[in-house]
Amino acid sequence: MLGAMTILADGGISTGVTALGGRVWKDRDSLGKIVATGISLRRKFALVSLAVAIPILIYLLKKNGASSIMSGLIALSLIPVFFANLTKSILEIPPKLHQRVGPLQRIQVSTSLLRLLFTAFTLFIFPLSAMAILCTGLPQLIANRKTKDLSQNYTARNSQPDNHNQKEILKIVRRVLPGSIYYVFAGQITIWVISVFGNTTSIADVGALGRLSQILVLYSSFAGILLIPRFARAPSIRSVLIEQHSIIIGSAVIFCSGIIVFFTIFPEIFLLLLGAQYSSLDTALALSITGGSINLITGIMHSTNISRGWIIRPLISIPSTLIIQILIISSSELSTTIGVLKMSILLGFTPLIFEIINYASNIYSCKKEPTTQPKP
Repeated sequence: MLGAMTILADGGISTGVTALGGRVWKDRDSLGKIVATGISLRRKFALVSLAVAIPILIYLLKKNGASSIMSGLIALSLIPVFFANLTKSILEIPPKLHQRVGPLQRIQVSTSLLRLLFTAFTLFIFPLSAMAILCTGLPQLIANRKTKDLSQNYTARNSQPDNHNQKEILKIVRRVLPGSIYYVFAGQITIWVISVFGNTTSIADVGALGRLSQILVLYSSFAGILLIPRFARAPSIRSVLIEQHSIIIGSAVIFCSGIIVFFTIFPEIFLLLLGAQYSSLDTALALSITGGSINLITGIMHSTNISRGWIIRPLISIPSTLIIQILIISSSELSTTIGVLKMSILLGFTPLIFEIINYASNIYSCKKEPTTQPKP
């Protein structure tokens, strides 16, 4: 639900900031105004996101056995974490465009270590879901201050939102938001399906396996900091864009293939980390990692496309995807963890195909590299 809230609060705003910022990344004043406008818009979207997501969260928690008090505590604990994540992705855009990888990595590592310390300290004293959630948010609030200081090295200080940038960002939002709303449900469809047709044990299995899939975030973080910002600011020359895109997607495929093979050959090593109750989930682990890998490649493909402002028309992609998903879900076995994971893999291919088509149609609209004419 935190992911859903964050997506709704963004609605394509960070996409607009990246796309506009990639054009003026060397201009401190222009980049500062774009960032300020993005943050201002996100705060407005946040209120709507909270109003939509919190009631759904409480309903699902109570449906799966949580008490009213615990449901309320979990919902309240998400709010500060949610606001901590609001400005994080936008504040990181200027350093990413300027390829300040080292300082960003140091902030992220220190945040992770602080989160680990907070969690370890509270785990044995207050072993509650709400406390665990808060432990992820407080370090992010501290990190946001450091990220803001770093971002202001490349933007004019005290920049204010302006109407021109707001109009340009909202143009992108209007095309991205329908897909974002759809992704809120489609991106978490495995959990939704199990919540309705399965049981709490299946939810726990998928959740536990999903923790192991977080190893895929290593490449996602690497691409998000180093590769995609370079693609966003690259000149609109076909050969340059094809070369950079091939490196990004090719390395993602190689990384994911290696992870899938390793997890399939040695599942017991990773299942041991989860505990004895998960020792029999070797097949489910392989399926979970495969599904996560497909989603990662799709996400990277999507991020490269939208970083250039190449956005699929939602009136085409969403109805087509829904029809395909209904067909897959209706023919899947949804009462078991294995059946739901297989369904998730099949569902993952649909947006990937759309992203490939989107990339191909836009890349050939870019100009060819100009031929150098011989001097007379």
